[in-house]
Amino acid sequence: MESKKRKLAFILLMFLMLFVLPIGANAASKEKENVVKSINTFFRYTRKLDTKKMEKCFEDHNLRIFADPEAFYKILRPYHRKTQWKIRKVQINGKKAVVSMRVDFESLEESYFNYLTASLERALNGKKIKDPEKFLIQKMRSETAKNGSYPVYCNLKIRLKKAGGKWKLAMPSEKLINIIYCDMIYALDEFIEYVGE
Repeated sequence: MESKKRKLAFILLMFLMLFVLPIGANAASKEKENVVKSINTFFRYTRKLDTKKMEKCFEDHNLRIFADPEAFYKILRPYHRKTQWKIRKVQINGKKAVVSMRVDFESLEESYFNYLTASLERALNGKKIKDPEKFLIQKMRSETAKNGSYPVYCNLKIRLKKAGGKWKLAMPSEKLINIIYCDMIYALDEFIEYVGE
């Protein structure tokens, strides 16, 4: 009798190991693939700086991240073509996921800092900027032509949520926005510190 119970327990264990556990592992693997696909899709759009498609990758479709003039993005686009990313870890907990990754991108921090400095100098000298948008674009073009860019990297975590059966990026972090703007967010922070001194 004891032998039959052991055989039955062994058969049940083998059934679980061969059929039930792989199904659960396969589902988890599929979810991970879908999370990775969402991240890769977002960064492919980022590489092209296709702002409309990038915004569609976020959970909140009404989120308006990219409100700058299209001419400004034309300045940034060539630098985004060099963007590279490597996913290091994917953690999924129900309908939420966190992706740890490294992103290599081009920094325009020096060019933007110089633009901000030139704008401040004009203001301090009483020179008004008639068309700020045009001034920004012209100054950034001249600064990027003069200074170029330099490669940098950033380690970051991106949060995603599953909505409507698809994995979407949650609110963008400051690090992610800084990557998209080629290090200009950090240049602005440095400029504020510089002016405050």
